[in-house]
Amino acid sequence: MNASSQAALEGLSAAAFASESYLDAAAHYTRLTELFPRNYDYWFNLGVAWQRLGKTKESGSAYSQAAVLRPDLAAPHINLAVLHSSRNQAAAAHNSLETALKIAPERDDLRYHLAVIGEDLGRKEEAETIYSELVTRNPGDENAQFRLGYLKLERGDAKSAIAAFQACLKKRSEWDDAESTWALPAGEPACRSRPAPCSRRWWPASPNPSTPCAGWP
Repeated sequence: MNASSQAALEGLSAAAFASESYLDAAAHYTRLTELFPRNYDYWFNLGVAWQRLGKTKESGSAYSQAAVLRPDLAAPHINLAVLHSSRNQAAAAHNSLETALKIAPERDDLRYHLAVIGEDLGRKEEAETIYSELVTRNPGDENAQFRLGYLKLERGDAKSAIAAFQACLKKRSEWDDAESTWALPAGEPACRSRPAPCSRRWWPASPNPSTPCAGWP
């Protein structure tokens, strides 16, 4: 296949994602991986396409191949964690997140999800330590404050639990105050997304940013 044909097939793949035609996207990326089996982006995006179609086995295989091709990138392991979590495979999800964190130790969002899954596995002491580290670095992290409060409460430390919940409520109050005085710039849509306060967070799988598809969050 010449370069122009390869680019055209990439374009079809990107258009399929944009129109949410994931079966077509999977077909195009399958073809691209057959032609260029060492291309990380094609394998990763094939994994995303299969994941959007609910094909977890096929998606996991594609992400695993992407991880082999680019061991320096955390994204395949992150999406593998999402897959494992969707199948109630908490231990496997935990392992995938641990691998992702070794590659991207600056990602506190991954550390938060590692703690959440750790709770599901009964590793509450470890989870509490992670939440404590997160709120020490960022006292405004209302999600970590909330989870920390519940773990403190579970083990009978009511005083520390109250402090964590109050910090969470304070952050919510700051958002409400800012919202009450906030005005829309002319021409902007009348909506703006904010993270849900005091709740668990996860992330959707997204195509790799080095392709023409939608960007990674």
